[in-house]
Amino acid sequence: MNVLIVGAASSLGQPITRRLADAGHRVLATSRQGTKRPENGATWADLDLTDPTSIRNFTESTAVEFAPLGTLVILAGVLPGRSLVDYEDAEIEQVMTVNFTGPTRLVRDALPLLDQKAHVILMSSVSGQRGSFDPIYAASKAALIGLTKSLATWLAPDVRVNALAPSLIEGSKMFVDMAPEVRSRHVARSATGKLRSLEEVAEAIHRMTGPEWADRTGEVIGVGDETI
Repeated sequence: MNVLIVGAASSLGQPITRRLADAGHRVLATSRQGTKRPENGATWADLDLTDPTSIRNFTESTAVEFAPLGTLVILAGVLPGRSLVDYEDAEIEQVMTVNFTGPTRLVRDALPLLDQKAHVILMSSVSGQRGSFDPIYAASKAALIGLTKSLATWLAPDVRVNALAPSLIEGSKMFVDMAPEVRSRHVARSATGKLRSLEEVAEAIHRMTGPEWADRTGEVIGVGDETI
């Protein structure tokens, strides 16, 4: 299967890219120009979700060579971790562009490249369901959930669209950058007293590329067991 992974150089993107490449998929992985890219069996390409021209050029050139796409995974995201009063206007626009507007443009422009039975997987967050200290981040992830459900209806019965809504992932950049006391609060909200790992999320996405997901669309899948 031809798979496109957007945001593949991130702490979350790397194990997902490696897992899908190891499974035998032909993987096209993207990141912004200048990003350090690991050797993981994927073909790498430049893509900047904040730039509509970059998205258009990518979907009209590089991505065409990998068409038809069986799976499109969009992982790109940014979390400033600020309260509403600490946001400048430009920062609000940046978060919404990276987390929502950019992915929306990419899905739109990539539609002609999708296989008839393709699967689009968007990375939302539990914050998009329950809210967050950072309301702009939460709003952007909630918007992805609305996009997921709307596209699932519009593109049915052929193309499937689903979202993952993980809680804090152990080992992710968000986890590493987080103050210990904040991490502890996330663990305390977990029914099992632990967080999910990067590898567990990668395995979840790998399963979503399998036949058991052939008839599932419009779903928001929690990864982790923090209470909402």
